[in-house]
Parts: sequence; C-alpha cells; structure tokens
Amino acid sequence: MMSPYQAYQDTAAQTASPAQLVLMLFDGALVRVEVAIEALQQVPANLDVAHTAITRVQAIVDELAVSLDRERGGAMAANLGSIYAYVSELLIAANVGKTIPPLEEAHAHLKDLREAWDAACVKTPVTAVAG
Repeated sequence: MMSPYQAYQDTAAQTASPAQLVLMLFDGALVRVEVAIEALQQVPANLDVAHTAITRVQAIVDELAVSLDRERGGAMAANLGSIYAYVSELLIAANVGKTIPPLEEAHAHLKDLREAWDAACVKTPVTAVAG
C-alpha cells in the first residue's frame, strides 16, 4: 500500500508542468547531496548511504543533461550541458574519494541552477510573443 506522502508525491509529479518537473529534479538532487554529506560526516562514515545518495544525484544530473534541447537551446543548452558535465565529474570524485568538498561544490552549482530555473521558468509569467 502506498503511503499518503508517496501518493502526494506521485500526484504532484503527474500534474506538474515541465518547468515544475525540472524544479522537482533539482530539489531531489539537492536533498540527496545533503544526505550524502551527512552520511560522510558520521563517525564512522555511512559509505553505503553516501554512495546510494550520490548515484541518485548522478542519475538526476544525467536526466537533466539528456533533456536539454541542444538544437533550439543553442549556447544556453551548451552551457548548461557543460555545467552538468562538471557537476557529474564532482559527483564521481566525491563517490570515489568519499570526500565532502566536491559534494559541497556540486550542491552550490545545483542550488544556483535551481534558483535560476525557478526565477526564469516558474516565477516569471510566460507572455505571448507577437510574431
């Protein structure tokens, strides 16, 4: 049986706009980076939890990268692709070395991207452009 929280999450994802779905991906990535950092700060470090959280963030970043419309997005999509690739490298370094600094840097980049996405796509009303 599905928990009420899971049912809410499923409904939110099914009814969200594409812009809101991307925001949800960023939110999920940020939470999981925080989980990984907390797991590595434990004494002894909880390496299994950290590994699982980091690999989930990697999957989210990969999904964000493959969803870019490079044809219509031009330079913006290329720049985002480069940022996602760099964040992915940070996550790999953190997972291999089980170190926190790359996670903190990845978190900062993801937070900045989330805030920019929220401002540009969610909080800014879409207006019709006369052609």
